[in-house]
Order: sequence, then structure tokens, then C-alpha cells
Amino acid sequence: MLPQFRRPMQGGEAFDRCQIRGYHERAMPEPFSLSSVCLLAGRSSRMGRAKQHVCVGGRTFLEHLLAGLAELGSALAPPLAFVGQGDDAVGRALAEGAGGTWVVNPRPEDGPLSSIRLALDLLPPGRSFLLWPVDHPLVQPSTLAALVAAARHDPGALVVPSFEQRRGHPVVFPGWAAAELRQAPLEEGARWVFQRHPERIVHVTVDDRWVRFNLNTPEALAEAERLLTRE
Repeated sequence: MLPQFRRPMQGGEAFDRCQIRGYHERAMPEPFSLSSVCLLAGRSSRMGRAKQHVCVGGRTFLEHLLAGLAELGSALAPPLAFVGQGDDAVGRALAEGAGGTWVVNPRPEDGPLSSIRLALDLLPPGRSFLLWPVDHPLVQPSTLAALVAAARHDPGALVVPSFEQRRGHPVVFPGWAAAELRQAPLEEGARWVFQRHPERIVHVTVDDRWVRFNLNTPEALAEAERLLTRE
């Protein structure tokens, strides 16, 4: 299935692709450049170990993320940030070996937004970035490519994948969102930006259940393995 780009407007109306193209051309944006931020810092007591080192489909979660980023190749520009734990030597070695930059979050209990803010300190001003939580490791390469294409098409948009009319991960934040992420309440997280700017969201409709599949419990992991054997 080809991805579909939808930008909601007030009253439920949506731009079609031609309207998005017209908006894009009128805005005359800066040359588009995209980095990535992978979130690995959370402690996972339910999984029994750090999620990045849990295996699904024959690879660890982190190995799935690294493979997905490698598929994007030159579509991504450094830095490729991995925000993790200070004692995760294995994760750091894997990330840095793939050309990434490891960032330690000393207070992961403050939530994902605290990790995002640490990564923002690495990014050049105005840089868009793909935000990928480690507990969504099975997102298909075609979905990643579709998100990048949508972000390139409309660099000012908040780009989010949609499966069966429900939002998922990963998402693309444009450069202007950095200031919003810095002022958002920690307890609200990154969704605060989406709630404040619904008119700037572009949904990319994908045929990829994994954008909605949060592998954060042993039960979810077992279900994912079952589904993978059927694909």
C-alpha cells in the first residue's frame, strides 16, 4: 500500500497532496536536513532487562533500530543520537560502531522528554529529527522511508504514522519544534507539541501494524513473536 499524506485542518478538512505541495512551495523552506534521536534510557523492570537488549525476531531491539536507520542511509544527517544509560557499555558500543552518538541521561526517571532535551543539545539549530522509541523496534523500512518523504515534502510539519486511523511511532519533529519541546511540561511529554499544534500534523497512512505495537511487557513480546511467525 502506498503511504498517504494527510494534514488535518480545522473542521476536519484535510489537505490533499496538491494542496500540501502548494503550501510547501509558498513557504520556501530552508534546505531539508534530518537527524535521528533514539530513546533507550528507560529502565524496564517488567522486561527484566533494558529493552534495547531484549530479542524479538532474532535481533535485539537496538539491532532492529540500527538496521532501520541503516536502510535510510544518506537520508539522515549526523548526529544520530542514542540517549541511553551510563552503564550500558554494550548499547554504547553498538550505537557508536554504527556511527551514532551516545548520550547518557542521568535521570531517566524524568521520562522520555528529558532524553529528548539532551539530544536537542546535539542538533544544529533548526534541524528536523526522527524520534524513535526503542520499544517500537519492528517498524518496517518502508514506513521509515514514507515518514522521511513526508517530512521532506513538508519540512514544517509534525509527521506521524497512522495505522487503522490511530497514531504511532516513530515521528518526525521539524526544527521549530525544538523550542516547544524545551518548554513542554515533563509529565506531558512530546505529545504536548502535537496537542498545541494539531493544524501542523501530517498523518502518513501506512500498512504497518508495528507503528502501534509497544513492546513494553513480556506479554506484548510474546504476541509480537507469534505475529512474526505468521508474516
